[in-house]
Amino acid sequence: MRVADYFNDPGSMGSEELIASLESFQKNGRKNPLTGLPVRELWLAREAEGLLGTYKANIDVDSLKWVNDELGHAQGDKLLGQVGKALGMVQINAHHISGAEFYAFHDDRDYLKTQLEKARYILRDVEFGNAQWYFRGAGFSYGISEKSARDAEYGLHADKCARVESGERVERGSVPSGAFKK
Repeated sequence: MRVADYFNDPGSMGSEELIASLESFQKNGRKNPLTGLPVRELWLAREAEGLLGTYKANIDVDSLKWVNDELGHAQGDKLLGQVGKALGMVQINAHHISGAEFYAFHDDRDYLKTQLEKARYILRDVEFGNAQWYFRGAGFSYGISEKSARDAEYGLHADKCARVESGERVERGSVPSGAFKK
């Protein structure tokens, strides 16, 4: 039975079978090829079985729209890949949900927050460019909740606002502070 079948008929699979299917799902390439992280379906399957940690993070990549619009989608893909790599390096259970959206989970809130801050630090030296622009310093905003990744969106919004105010982030579509015309 496939993990996808579980979503069509949740009663079709017992816990042990679902866990085995999830492990197979992850082992057999059910990762996003750009980010190297597990995909949305795996997050949903884990969530349905209560296999997520106590704390969930909702993560939003800064300036992806600007990078796609001004540097091209290949550079946007590179940005997503770098975010996936940074989240993987800090050893948290991160998933690429779609576009600029990632989720992560852990049983220890402080550990999750510390590791997300480490991933931000790793991204500060990432560089992108094309014939017209040079861009250095990728980043992301995040929120953490004990309830769900969707509930973590409240914290995500607060983090975005705080980072705009501090100059670490710009409003959607605006030129990032690390971008310069050549």
